[in-house]
Formats: sequence, C-alpha cells, structure tokens
Amino acid sequence: MKTYRNLFNNLSEKTPPQGLCLSIIKKVRSIQSRNAKIRFTLSSIVTLVSLGGIFESILKLIESSNQSGFSQYFSLIFSDSTLFFSYWKEFGLSLVESLPLVSLVFLLGIVVVFLWSGARALKDARRTFLPA
Repeated sequence: MKTYRNLFNNLSEKTPPQGLCLSIIKKVRSIQSRNAKIRFTLSSIVTLVSLGGIFESILKLIESSNQSGFSQYFSLIFSDSTLFFSYWKEFGLSLVESLPLVSLVFLLGIVVVFLWSGARALKDARRTFLPA
C-alpha cells in the first residue's frame, strides 16, 4: 500500500496544453453535426419511401375493398338509408366481415412510419442547418 502512495506522490503535475478544451469541444460538435447530417439523410429517405408506400397502400386498400364487397356495402349507407336503419345490426356485421383488414393495418403502419421518420427528419434538419 505504501509503495503505491509513494509512486503517486512522486509524480510531477502536468498541465494540459493551451486550447485543448476548445479543440475537444470543436471535435465533439463536428462529430455531432456529421451524425445529424447522416440521420437527416436516412430519415429523409425513409420518409420519401414511406410516402410512396402510402400511395401504393391506398391503391391496394381500394382494390381490396372493391374485391371484398366492402365498397358496395358502404355505398348502401348513402343510397338507401332506410334499409340501413332498418337492418343496422346485420348491416354492421356485413361491413365488419368485408372490411379489408390486412390492407388497412398495412396502410396504418406505413402512415406511422411516415410520421415518425418525418418528425425525426425535421428535428435533424434543425440540428444540421440551423446554427447552435
């Protein structure tokens, strides 16, 4: 134990070079800026791809609703409302049965990805392009 104390007591005190703190801060900020640019680029790409996916998913949802008969059941609400109000329970069950659920869930998932990546891209754009 005594040998370690003697070893550390005999060490001479070193002072850091002038400007070391400033150069470390500049380096950290440049790395943060580079990382924000990379995140901004990737988030922008994901946003654009998910925007295209939204359009494709909407087209698929329309196709699925036509194929399953959902659009025909749904149009009955507006064309013959007396029939709808007379048989609303059966009509509601028919609507739920013919709902293109997979396409709808896929569309909602892509919308969530679009909103998340768009918000992240905006946050990173502020960090990248606006001065601190």
